[in-house]
Amino acid sequence: MKYKVKSRVALNIRIEGSTGQSPADRLGADGLYFRLMSPRLGTALKWLLVLVAPPASLVAAMTAMEVSILFDPPSIAWASALGIKASPPLVLRPLHLLVALGIALILVLPTALSIALVRRIRLRVCMTWGVSIAALLTAIFEWFAARDSSSHAAQWAVAIGVTLVIAGIMLERLGSPKYRAQTLASILGVLILFAPSVAALAHPTKYPAEPQKVWTVVPQEETWQGMNTGSEYAATRQVVFAGDRLIVVFDAGSAGDDGKWPLSNYQLLSFDIATGVKKNDLTFPGRWGTMPYIYGTDDGHIDVQSSPPRRLNPDLTPALEAVSTLSAKASEKEAVAKTLDKCEFNPRIPVTLQSWQFGCSTIKIVDREGRLLAERPVVDGSGGFAGESRDGSRFALESSSSEGDPSFLLYEHFTIYDGNTGNAIAMIPIKNLPERQSWSAFSPDGKYFAVGNPNDLSLYRLP
Repeated sequence: MKYKVKSRVALNIRIEGSTGQSPADRLGADGLYFRLMSPRLGTALKWLLVLVAPPASLVAAMTAMEVSILFDPPSIAWASALGIKASPPLVLRPLHLLVALGIALILVLPTALSIALVRRIRLRVCMTWGVSIAALLTAIFEWFAARDSSSHAAQWAVAIGVTLVIAGIMLERLGSPKYRAQTLASILGVLILFAPSVAALAHPTKYPAEPQKVWTVVPQEETWQGMNTGSEYAATRQVVFAGDRLIVVFDAGSAGDDGKWPLSNYQLLSFDIATGVKKNDLTFPGRWGTMPYIYGTDDGHIDVQSSPPRRLNPDLTPALEAVSTLSAKASEKEAVAKTLDKCEFNPRIPVTLQSWQFGCSTIKIVDREGRLLAERPVVDGSGGFAGESRDGSRFALESSSSEGDPSFLLYEHFTIYDGNTGNAIAMIPIKNLPERQSWSAFSPDGKYFAVGNPNDLSLYRLP
């Protein structure tokens, strides 16, 4: 009986003690109870982390990819300063592969770590799987990059690297101790992916020497030259040799509007070939976006496809004979470029009997009857047509690469080829990069090559 009384008294004390707690104490007790009695909520929050990790990783990876573009131009400059005589594509290839690996790790590892937290899996296990998946994603990137550059060594490296990674995964599934085989296989597979680009960088292709520069001028100092460095065709029609002069044309700025269409001031400049001194200039208005292309004639004049068409002397004074409307229309038709397939050849027929064809990283020289005279590989594997001399002794290809949105050039260089053999005889790197493509033109006899833009126009004497 006494026992029952004591129990009842103890129960009353407990009840009175609990009801006597402050609200803060009671909230802490309830929170502890909630945590102890609702473990499912903690699990749900952890799974929420798993759901958030992939999109957050994707945003981080896209940001890293955009930021990585900023390192490409200085990387090319650093390689040149260090004396690495390699083409810009060779310099950028291992850098881009490293960026691809970093982006793959950013995409995979946060999700793998969040799964390890939820499923209470050892961190080393999820890290191993994350590295393996990142290695496979990097291999996919390298496969497409190697296919675009026709690099068979890189394609073989991808095949060997993927085989190693998959073999490591299979060994782990068969009971290899502590994921060691999978980790080593993934790391080795990634190193093999880098092997071809590093080997190519260590033993670069020997390129032709830069020819002698005669002079450099600045026709117009501007920070944006998008209207003056346009398409591949336009780049060869904004500078031309005429007699002892070099003539250029460019958009010199706005000229208001005519009530229907915005206007630009188009300026023609005439430079002395021997000294680079500006001798004459001519400015006239025209519709914005309708660059008046210029053409050198056999008799030393310049046809200007303006409205109305003009025929000028080398000193930019009007010639006695004006260019006909029919001639202007024919030149306008010539300006329409045909879009070529990857392996379709684009003939350029000069005055001489041979013609040049470019396609599939190959230069072919054929006569008018289609007989093959010479065949040579294109330096760097690709390039756009950048003009030819009137006597057929020289022609040039332009190589460049751009990135970003809006795009900007990473590098640009011109390779000069012998018109009879197809051999590369000179290469001109462009240091003052334009918005799109630099102007280029040969002298009629092929001894000089003019290249540049309104910020930097140079004349070279070819070997």
